[in-house]
Amino acid sequence: MKPISALLAFYLLVSSCSRDASDDLATPDAAKAGPAPTDQVSVPSSFTQKVMLELYSTSYCATCPDAMRMYQQYAAQYPDRVFGASVHDTDPMEISLWNTVDSMLVITQYSSGSFNRLAYNGSPVIHKTNWSSSGMLTNAMNRTATCGLKLNSIVSGSTINVNVQAGFAATLSGQYRMTVYLLEDSVTGTASGYNQANYYNNIASSPFYQLGNPIIGYKHNCVVRRVLTSNRGKSINAGNSIAAGTLVSENFTANISGMNTSRMFVLAFIHKYGTTPSTQDVLNVQRARVGTTKNWD
Repeated sequence: MKPISALLAFYLLVSSCSRDASDDLATPDAAKAGPAPTDQVSVPSSFTQKVMLELYSTSYCATCPDAMRMYQQYAAQYPDRVFGASVHDTDPMEISLWNTVDSMLVITQYSSGSFNRLAYNGSPVIHKTNWSSSGMLTNAMNRTATCGLKLNSIVSGSTINVNVQAGFAATLSGQYRMTVYLLEDSVTGTASGYNQANYYNNIASSPFYQLGNPIIGYKHNCVVRRVLTSNRGKSINAGNSIAAGTLVSENFTANISGMNTSRMFVLAFIHKYGTTPSTQDVLNVQRARVGTTKNWD
């Protein structure tokens, strides 16, 4: 068990709250399934820079509801530019992704997150109390986008087929990967592990005031339910560079039995493959509701 798991017994009092990737994956083989791209057009010359706020959470973390509230404020302030992805640990929503991300980024606290996995003071993992002062959201949004993504997905029964296209507007050096998440909103369950610890139950100024501790029937949003690539992503360049104008297209398929497609999203991002926590930068990210197409922007 990770060191932070020792906090679980104290979650009502504190202020912050290895499995193989294939256990939770769909088929990451581009040849197996997925809709063919509808139009293999030239790569745009510029893209909108977007931000993934990857949240590191558990239902036993009493301050995690406020981290989600903060993300929702960012998303409302910057619509279609800031997307959340909540990676859960030690509760019924945990998948093998937690262990992978923990090994890459070194997660030392719940109620924390990363902004495009960019390093702040040497680490991409930032506790929610430092999100504002760090300026990392602004820093991530103000970068010049060197790539962009286009998404298309089709749902057929309990199967989803996803096509992700990535285009590059600049020549880049290094190894790059594509990672694709399936997210679900309003995830709840009857098991006690779905109930959300609530530090704010007796704080009158909080939106979580008197909702209970724990909050029974709490709806967990932006939950990463499946990873369609490997947890560390799918390599998209064989050499040590990607040329401007390059177009990459990958297809994936997944079983989504037991999930509510009306509350699901595809989230895909391109990231540099690094060997330390501070070298895992996400270049850009895109999100779309399942069963829809999201064009370049």
